[in-house]
Amino acid sequence: MKTYYSIIYTSLSALGNERINLGLLLSQEDGISMMKFSEEKLYLLKKLLSTESFKLLKIQLSSFENISNTDNNLQVAYSNLRADYIQYLSNYTNNLISLTPPKVIDIDANQAVFDKLFEQYVYKISSLPNLGVKAQSNLMDIKHNFIPKVKDRVNVNFTLRASSFDFVVFDFNVDMIGKNEVPVLTQFIDFQTSAETIKHRVNNYVSLIKPFEIKENKIGKFFIVGQKPESNLSKQHQIWENLLKSPLIEEKIVEIVPPDELGSIQEYFEKHDVRPFEVE
Repeated sequence: MKTYYSIIYTSLSALGNERINLGLLLSQEDGISMMKFSEEKLYLLKKLLSTESFKLLKIQLSSFENISNTDNNLQVAYSNLRADYIQYLSNYTNNLISLTPPKVIDIDANQAVFDKLFEQYVYKISSLPNLGVKAQSNLMDIKHNFIPKVKDRVNVNFTLRASSFDFVVFDFNVDMIGKNEVPVLTQFIDFQTSAETIKHRVNNYVSLIKPFEIKENKIGKFFIVGQKPESNLSKQHQIWENLLKSPLIEEKIVEIVPPDELGSIQEYFEKHDVRPFEVE
């Protein structure tokens, strides 16, 4: 099975042909796809570009998130990104954001391979001073280790497609989804990442509550797996505090579960005999 990687970068005209590598896309034929942008590089780039140019760049980055069914920061999606499509993107994304042609590597895609390529071509954790942006946590590793324990009870990395489910307006990727007497969803959210990404992830997730209620005529169960951010990350910390005060939390419609307490979710699945939302 072939594995490809492509570097996501931007060119700065003021610096001639010099480019800044912003992210990495790793894809395996008929397998997983991984993508991540460097928040640290974006922080620096914001100081080099005009306000309007940086806004446009962020919009174009969002388009890449939609392409791979992710919400950035190394969310894994079983999106089967083929090499010919990556080549197409490389040929035609020639504005602020571009991709290098896909390069084949003779090794299976996994977390360790992605991390090594990311550090080699995009950003090494120790290469820049602390800019107030927390390095990516190991939340995704925790998720991957948890999946085998519950994969028989839920659909993993499941896309609710608007074309198939009339109660959603846009396609949405859910980390885990099952059902018993009510729909049961689980989303892993890294509260150590950028405030903008956290808002995007939380708002999109909780926006599913009402559509599911209308469809099922009952309120579902929604888990968020996440850790309280460090206090020096003021914006992230404020989002966390606001979420805890939400009526959704108080009424136990949404339950926040720390990564080291995932056993409680597994126990819920077993106690309520949760089954996959859609039989494959």
